[in-house]
Amino acid sequence: MTMTPRSLLGRNLRHFAAANFLVAAGVAVATAAVTGALMVGDSVRGSLTDMAVRRLGPVTHAIVATGFVDASLAKRMNDRALGDAGAEAVAAIILRGSAARADEAARASGVQIAGADSLSPAVEPDTCIINGALADALDVTVGEPILLSIPRQSQLPGDAPLARRERTSRLRQLRLTVAGVEREPGFVSQFALPASQRAAPRAWVNLAQLQQAVGQTGKANTLLIARDDSAATTAMFPPLDQILAGEFRPADVGLAFTDVGDGRVALTSPATYLPPAVVAAVADEKVNRVLIALINTAAMTSGDGRKIHYAVAAGLSDPPGGPLAADEIAMNRWTADQLGAAVGDRIVLSYYRREDDGTMVEIRSDAPGIDLTFGVARIVPMTGLGADPTLTPTVRGLTDADSVADWDPPADLKIDK
Repeated sequence: MTMTPRSLLGRNLRHFAAANFLVAAGVAVATAAVTGALMVGDSVRGSLTDMAVRRLGPVTHAIVATGFVDASLAKRMNDRALGDAGAEAVAAIILRGSAARADEAARASGVQIAGADSLSPAVEPDTCIINGALADALDVTVGEPILLSIPRQSQLPGDAPLARRERTSRLRQLRLTVAGVEREPGFVSQFALPASQRAAPRAWVNLAQLQQAVGQTGKANTLLIARDDSAATTAMFPPLDQILAGEFRPADVGLAFTDVGDGRVALTSPATYLPPAVVAAVADEKVNRVLIALINTAAMTSGDGRKIHYAVAAGLSDPPGGPLAADEIAMNRWTADQLGAAVGDRIVLSYYRREDDGTMVEIRSDAPGIDLTFGVARIVPMTGLGADPTLTPTVRGLTDADSVADWDPPADLKIDK
């Protein structure tokens, strides 16, 4: 009996019908799963995109500073290029703090506290606009007072000896009246730069009041770039780094150039240390790098052990008269006269150091493990670096006082007035 290919195929399909059915079912299930995954993926992607658009609102870019910059930088950026392109740079402060009911019966942590010039809802001084998450956490509504605890921003690192660590210096509390509660999903209730699907508590406050509360009047730590889609122009603005390069001024971050005479200019900052990028930008063979510390006592190791208190010790990369050895010191004529010191005498220094646990201890340079006394290598005249006022850093409560008797040091810094 002769079999045609068609009849052979039919018999084969009938014989393996069960197996073929299972293969076909498996392919159908796999196809459905892949199709469903693609649909779900598109749906999730669309949902996340929609959430991001609502959260950011008109904000297309953000410039976040590591510290605070002059808020006028935003206006200069607008005048330079952004305004012509239908965009606006808005100075803002965005911080993380906490909130509480006025009777402190309920509290919320991790609260984003923000203020902006024109992008945020209009917030009058002594009021705030909060989102539903914060209103529910505190069980408050419009017209009720709340307390916002905001970290004050200091130029000094927390581990610096002169840092103020007491609670009243580290935190500022604002008592504000709730002017509005925004529950609808959108910019006011959801705005945040880090992406998050969690309904986090947020509060908008008056920018000027927020600046004053954190001790940064006229400053901002974020520049938000907002695009007006309804603007007639659709021009593209230049890259933000180009706009910043054209409008940035050293004074925007507190850098100041001071003429100290003898053809020298001092670059100073309100911060404890100049950022490495700033040092690298100005460093050349003519730059004298300086590190300054407050010395509690400088005492002679010979004679009558005469000593002076609260002197400024400056480490210089190019000290007057040439390099110094690790155990050598140069002092100006006034200091030498006070100590009765001459070249060759040896000096012991004592100073404060903050330990890892935050406590303050006084250290002597000749203590075991340090074992340093300093030989007077030279005495410099009271001119130039020998009497340079910029070698004394500006410290609130100390250098702004008329005398040592008026000093207001940090609580854990023991000053014998």
